[in-house]
Amino acid sequence: MISNKSSACSSVALTTSNDQQIRKKKNILKSKDNILKNTNKKKQRITKILSDETSLSKHQTSQDIQTSINSIDIEQKQQNSSTDNLIILLTQGLQSNDSNLLDVSKFIQ
Repeated sequence: MISNKSSACSSVALTTSNDQQIRKKKNILKSKDNILKNTNKKKQRITKILSDETSLSKHQTSQDIQTSINSIDIEQKQQNSSTDNLIILLTQGLQSNDSNLLDVSKFIQ
C-alpha cells in the first residue's frame, strides 16, 4: 500500500491478486490542533534559521576582531624583539669596554 500525504485528499494504491491497482480516495481531516502544531513548528524552524544566520554574522564579526587583535600582537612582538636586540647589543658594548663603541659623538652627525 502506497500513500501520498502531500494533499488533503490522498490516494492509496492497492494491489489485488491479479496485479491490478485500484485507487481509492481517502479524505484526511485536519483538526485545528494539528494546524496550530504545524504552524508553530514552521515558526520554530524559521526562528531557528534566523538565529543561525545571526550567529554566523556574529561569528564572522568575532573572527574579524580576532584577526585585527592578532595583527596588533604580531606588530608588538616585532617591536619588542627589535628592542630586545638593541638592549643586547648595548649590553655587549658596555661589557667589552670598547671606547669606540661607547663614543656617541662619532655616531651623531
